[in-house]
Amino acid sequence: MKALIFTYLVTAFGAGIGLFRPFYALCAYICFAIVKPDGFWSYVVPQAPYSKVIAIPMLIGWIIGGTAIWKLGASKPIVLCLTGFVAWGTIAAAFAADHSLSFLFTDSMLKVLLPFYVGITTINSTRDLRILGWTIVLSQGYLAYEMNVSYLQGFNAMAMGATGLENNSAAIAMSGGAGFAVMLGFLAPSRFQKCVAIICAALMVHAVLMSDSRGGMLGIVMTGVALLVVTPKSPKTVFAFIIIGLLVLRFTGPAVMERFSTAFAEKEDRDGSAASRLFLWEDCRDLIKKNPIVGVGPHHWRAQYAELYGWPDGKSAHSTWFEIAA
Repeated sequence: MKALIFTYLVTAFGAGIGLFRPFYALCAYICFAIVKPDGFWSYVVPQAPYSKVIAIPMLIGWIIGGTAIWKLGASKPIVLCLTGFVAWGTIAAAFAADHSLSFLFTDSMLKVLLPFYVGITTINSTRDLRILGWTIVLSQGYLAYEMNVSYLQGFNAMAMGATGLENNSAAIAMSGGAGFAVMLGFLAPSRFQKCVAIICAALMVHAVLMSDSRGGMLGIVMTGVALLVVTPKSPKTVFAFIIIGLLVLRFTGPAVMERFSTAFAEKEDRDGSAASRLFLWEDCRDLIKKNPIVGVGPHHWRAQYAELYGWPDGKSAHSTWFEIAA
């Protein structure tokens, strides 16, 4: 019941405020993008376009409300790159064999691009950034909490993709979210906020460790390196990083370490999953060479071309970059 109440309250809040304050509707939209209530709580929350109910008034309010400030500054190259990526993907979709399949790319990317425009033009203060940051951390932290509870009850929902994403994508989201939570904790003005952020980060890190994802585990390592680089150095922060590192090692079991180590194994020692990915990527490279300008079309590798190279129909390339390039 609490899941249903939460879903309806956030939907009503986002839809009601979207016409007047698109930024707050954006926070509700991002919360649902992470938690995915009708997927994560499908046993109690009926299927409905909750995000769309929030997005429509948000976009109307953004367009006609005059709240957008297009002073992009240093973000201009990022905005142009993301816009260009979506535009070129749409052009590639137009040349694809199956338009009903390829234009799903444009549909899915517009759900990212348009809210991105809303955020980049309505976030006008560090207060707005903090609100957005806490929206992401608390949403991701709650999801990580549920994954940890499920694991302690005997079911590894994280490895089974119960977050609405398959285990690798979910682990990568958690590893990025953990770094974001740690940074937000360091910058939080109160001890209570610091504790909440660090608890969320700890839950996310442990969720990655039980995800059975080598990419997610490597993401945690790289997130730690990035935090060391960007965080102002002081005895307190160095001590905190040492404690965090020791805790991660403490909760990383032998099975997890063994799984992670296979990512760096010699060719003859790789497991079937790791070895097959190299062959998948080689086939993607071959497809890229044959179609260097617009590729074969978004979503076409899994639907049509994987089988041509001897892989099962619907087989992922296990690399966002190779699959998109193809």
